[in-house]
Amino acid sequence: MAEAQFDPGGFYQFDLQEGSVRTKDGARVLVLSDTALAPLVSAAVKSGDVGALIGLGSHLGTLAKASLGADPVATTPEGVLAHASSVVSLFGWGKLGFERWGEALALTVDGAPTFGDGGTAVGAFLTGLLSALGDQPADCVPVGERFLVVSPQAADQVRGWAAGGDDVPTIVGRMGVSS
Repeated sequence: MAEAQFDPGGFYQFDLQEGSVRTKDGARVLVLSDTALAPLVSAAVKSGDVGALIGLGSHLGTLAKASLGADPVATTPEGVLAHASSVVSLFGWGKLGFERWGEALALTVDGAPTFGDGGTAVGAFLTGLLSALGDQPADCVPVGERFLVVSPQAADQVRGWAAGGDDVPTIVGRMGVSS
């Protein structure tokens, strides 16, 4: 199966007359430094309101899915995640990677913005991204430097294990997922 290549050409459209930047699907983009954005994200996380981060991840997941040019089900997981990684990178959220732990999936994000929240903000962003890519709810729980992809029903239990110091292999074993 031939994988479609991600084409970043023309992804952003700059309109100097209007003073705006838009994605090729017409969504307006604000160019902000991470130092300007970090306090806003931190305040949202502290108040328990990560909806905007989930929404941003969902929007980027939709863009990545559209860039595939085919149904994600007809594409390998590696192909889908390669497109998602490209879109995530274009928005400055780092380089997305993944690791298989048997039937479990853990995501990594090299160069992700840091918000001093133990990965909660990036986890919420990834939750939206993967839920949109897979057309079904998912939750990405920070476990050390990784984000373990779990069902929303298992998320609180996995968060508890991670808060208790368990690493990905231990949590995968506790979940009964073959590794």
